[in-house]
Amino acid sequence: MGFLKVENVCKKFGKTIAVDNVSFDIEKGTFLTLLGPSGCGKTTTLRLIAGFIKPDKGEIFINNEPQTGKPPYQRNIGVVFQNYALFPHMTVEENVAFGLKMRRIKDDIIKKKVSEALDLVMLKGFEKRYPKELSGGQQQRVALARALVIEPDVLLLDEPLSNLDLKLRLQMRYEIKRLQKIAGITTVYVTHDQGEALAMSDLIAVMNQGHILQIDTPWRIYNNPSHEFVAEFIGETNVLKGIAREINHTSTGIELEGGIILHLGLTNNEKLKLYNGEEVYLCIRPEHLSLVRMLPHKTKYDEFNLVRGKIIEEIYVGSYMEYLVELENGKLVKVRTEEVLNRFNIGEVCYIKFDYNKLHIIRKKGDINCR
Repeated sequence: MGFLKVENVCKKFGKTIAVDNVSFDIEKGTFLTLLGPSGCGKTTTLRLIAGFIKPDKGEIFINNEPQTGKPPYQRNIGVVFQNYALFPHMTVEENVAFGLKMRRIKDDIIKKKVSEALDLVMLKGFEKRYPKELSGGQQQRVALARALVIEPDVLLLDEPLSNLDLKLRLQMRYEIKRLQKIAGITTVYVTHDQGEALAMSDLIAVMNQGHILQIDTPWRIYNNPSHEFVAEFIGETNVLKGIAREINHTSTGIELEGGIILHLGLTNNEKLKLYNGEEVYLCIRPEHLSLVRMLPHKTKYDEFNLVRGKIIEEIYVGSYMEYLVELENGKLVKVRTEEVLNRFNIGEVCYIKFDYNKLHIIRKKGDINCR
């Protein structure tokens, strides 16, 4: 058993199932992000861990101890809320000291711990200021210091960056990750921002409709999604429905609508073992596609995975170009290329190169895949 274990937890509000049989098990010091759209159950899961609400079913363990029945103040958990929840009538040092005073820690120890916590979040010299005299980023640092100063077993953060501007959000991503690693605290972070999750996490749990669809490392979540929703929600990807077709005894292809066949690499064939006629989702990131103006005059094998299409939209994003291409079967595919000088024009006919080593296949059966 890991340090934090959530086992078959369910929670209903009336007829609405907010959390449906959620389970995960993480080691001490892990940074886990619960990622998903609004209403997917991620904040409810966080509140269940904190003890703010009780599960209808299941159990939560912290350091092998069951938590059901324990109120929040007995769980030794630090929480950073979306709005920071600082006391406006208290100074910075009083806000940070609040949890320690509730634990009846001696004054001299409180003073030392508060000083260390403010030094950790780089707010030395701000002790006598009030929250209204601080910027949004500084208020967030105070909330982090207040959560960390009690030396919690688990740190919970509920979308703490959503109230900050983009530049400050990017800065605070790395600040939170730095503080978490220094403290070595097991952390559960809630967000709907894929960029935050990818940049900060050791593990990401992608949630939808109360379920965890996949829990894995950021690299595997992005490059090897196990569910159609995960593929479409994380970053940008092209998801096309297809049917596996045996081309010969050693090769498999995916037939799209309109008779378009994309060949899979040998590695994919061996790993997937698709059967002829199986329905699948074919996923490929826009940056893994390339555009050519005409078919190369080479062998037939070199022409594999070149699909004819027409440019219907172009977007210049400075360091790269994005194109929306309509395939001959009417499906739309997004292509991203760093060739910003050799641009394609709207209405121009071209060919998309699908790199068979970059094609990712998701089987339609048995979609939900928890680590």
